[in-house]
Amino acid sequence: MSFKKMLLPLGLICFLFGSSQAVAVPSPTEQLREVVDGVMALLKQPEV
Repeated sequence: MSFKKMLLPLGLICFLFGSSQAVAVPSPTEQLREVVDGVMALLKQPEV
């Protein structure tokens, strides 16, 4: 399985986890930033 194909389910999981915190963090921009930061952190890691 290619690394980029793995990013899609990981991004979806991050999005769903962020949505579950929607009551605590009502700002969609803040959640989007967290998801982007998470994906960028994964991209910076060496491919296994």
